[in-house]
Amino acid sequence: MKQKFLPALLLLSLAIFQACKKDREENQPKEQETIGVYVLYEGTMGQNNSGIAYYDLKTSQSNPDYFKTVNGYDLGETANDLQQYGSKIYCVVTGKKDEKQSFVEVINPVTGKSIKRISFNGASSGFLPRYIAFHKNKAYVSNYDGKIRRIDTASLQIDEQQVETGGAMEKMAIVNDKLYVVNSDHYDFRDAPNKHTVSVIDLNTFTKIKDIPVTTNPVKIAGSKNGDVFVASSIPWGGIGTYQKINLQTDAVTSTFSASIGDITIHENKGFAIVDPYTSNPAVKELNLSTGELGNSFITDGTQLKSPNRISVNTLTNEIVVSDVPDYTSPGKAYYFKADGKLAVTITTGINPNSAVFIYGTK
Repeated sequence: MKQKFLPALLLLSLAIFQACKKDREENQPKEQETIGVYVLYEGTMGQNNSGIAYYDLKTSQSNPDYFKTVNGYDLGETANDLQQYGSKIYCVVTGKKDEKQSFVEVINPVTGKSIKRISFNGASSGFLPRYIAFHKNKAYVSNYDGKIRRIDTASLQIDEQQVETGGAMEKMAIVNDKLYVVNSDHYDFRDAPNKHTVSVIDLNTFTKIKDIPVTTNPVKIAGSKNGDVFVASSIPWGGIGTYQKINLQTDAVTSTFSASIGDITIHENKGFAIVDPYTSNPAVKELNLSTGELGNSFITDGTQLKSPNRISVNTLTNEIVVSDVPDYTSPGKAYYFKADGKLAVTITTGINPNSAVFIYGTK
């Protein structure tokens, strides 16, 4: 009798072993890789020709007008920021002053199709949104009308509560439950009551805490995990711009440096800055987050830039995309650099390329 049952027991044991092995294999974490890149481009001011290009890294195929191809309509007038949070991409479209062309386009990252177009318009004109940042399932949008507005990322509705800084706001940084936003001196909003400052907002209460005075016309800002925020002020005509370091414990400026900075981006313990963007010798340099000093050129293979506009970091690989503007009438380029500073891919975009978003898949 025992001999009759033995083959059956062996078969049952083998089946259980194979099932357990399959479960283990299916439960193993799958390694991710970068499979594509979206690149936003602003277009020509007043021409309503912003768009989003897409480059497929698996097939090496690109579509400079991907958003319109997929959705059947133009993105809009002067798109300015493209970011991903969770399972959605958010595109900020500024529009034109005194017209109702302002909105945030929410996009499916897998298909590129629009999920929702969130209006940022009042009764007679747009709020002129500029940048978007995220914290605890909320999206915060800076606007030229002097108010920070908040979107619930689940419902995609704008909250009734808003915070007024009084400035023509540009970029934001969120660190330690606080939002830091620059109040610029934009030529269209010279009558704004709050200029040349960084406003600090407590995100737990969604209220403004204070304004930090900085140098003339701050436009870019980035926060680091070591407790500092870096602010870059726009380059004065015929002069050299500045960037400053703000200590997050005291919310005060601790250092000021002379350099013409076009953009600052920080990821984890790495900082990058576009330096001298409007000269004949622009560069992308490393930023020492401890000292605040600019370091060596990130680009190591001699790739020449024309007029770099924005740095976007691939958080999976520490590779970066630098958007480059040859002029304001011709298609631009987005240069995809490996982490060692060597050029991997050149992506053709529309006019005036801006920020990039990386799409990931499993190997």
